[in-house]
Amino acid sequence: QPIVTSSVFSLKPAHSPLPRHLCENNAHMFPGHNPEKARQLFQETLDELGLTKEEMPPITLTFLEKGIRQHIASSLKKQIEECFGIQCQLEPLLWNAFFDKMTKGDSQLALVQWVSKIDDPIYVLNGFKTADLEINFSKWENVEFRCLLDEC
Repeated sequence: QPIVTSSVFSLKPAHSPLPRHLCENNAHMFPGHNPEKARQLFQETLDELGLTKEEMPPITLTFLEKGIRQHIASSLKKQIEECFGIQCQLEPLLWNAFFDKMTKGDSQLALVQWVSKIDDPIYVLNGFKTADLEINFSKWENVEFRCLLDEC
């Protein structure tokens, strides 16, 4: 069950990495809730890695132990275990330990909420420009994405 519908809090789903007010349109960039597709992609990943589900080690979900994050982490754990049939462990951390792990890219799966100090979409997207940026917790980078940002 999606997090937003199982919460006792009023939540809205995210459809972009940008805040709602910085999006030019309301097009959904993320796919809807589709457990069958998720299982298919998970199986493809296991096949590429040469692993079986039984050989898969538990996944650790790291999050900041405050507020609604415990509910979201528990909901994600339940969905991971039910959908994929693998074990998920929760790792709630205090701010300093959490931030240290995130800036080092030292997590398997992390629940992060980030609010930009500057209300500008290019500023927000520049946070993902290169993997070596401290604020790029995912450590993801893409040459084509970087070139597009450089054009702005």
